[in-house]
Amino acid sequence: MSKKNDITDEEKALFREAIKGTVPLKAKDDKHTSAKSNTISTAYRQRQAVTDNPKSGHLNLSSTPLAAEDIVRFARQGLQHKQLKKLQKGQLKWQASLDLHGMSLSQAESALKHFISGCQQRGYRHVIIIHGKGSRSAIDKPLMKNFATQFLETHPAILALSSALPKDGGTGALYAIIKRDRSI
Repeated sequence: MSKKNDITDEEKALFREAIKGTVPLKAKDDKHTSAKSNTISTAYRQRQAVTDNPKSGHLNLSSTPLAAEDIVRFARQGLQHKQLKKLQKGQLKWQASLDLHGMSLSQAESALKHFISGCQQRGYRHVIIIHGKGSRSAIDKPLMKNFATQFLETHPAILALSSALPKDGGTGALYAIIKRDRSI
C-alpha cells in the first residue's frame, strides 16, 4: 500500500489525463454559505442547550450521532421480546404514518407531539415515521434522523423503535410501538 507522498509520475500523468477538460466548481457566495452555516449551528445549539432535561422541549445530540445508514433499535424495559422481534422484522402492520421531509426541527417536534397524541387518542399502536436519510444535509450527519430518534426515545409514550425494512424506507424511517392511553 503506497503512502500519500509515494505517487509515481505515471500515476500523476494518469490523474491529469482523467481530469483534463474539467472545470472547477464556482465557490458559493458568502451570504448563502453563512446563512446555511448559521442555520445548522443554531439547530445544534438548540439540541445541546439542555443536557439532561427532556421536559424542556430541547434535545441534545448524543456524543456519537447516527449516520445515514445506521440501524436504530430501541425498546423500553418490560416490552415483550416477541413484540420487539415482530417490530424489527416489519411484521406489525402500521396504522398511521408521519413524513418529516421538508420540516424544520421545531416543525418536526410539533408534528411528532401531535402525531403521537393523535395516535394514542385513536388507539393506534403501530406507526411509521419517515425522517429521511439526510443525504442532502449540509453536514456529515443526518440532522432530522438524529433529532427524530432522540425525540422518540425520550418520549414517554414510545415503547420501541426500529429502523424500517427497505421496502418501507430502510434507515430513513422508523417503526414505532406507542403505549396505550389508559385515560381514554
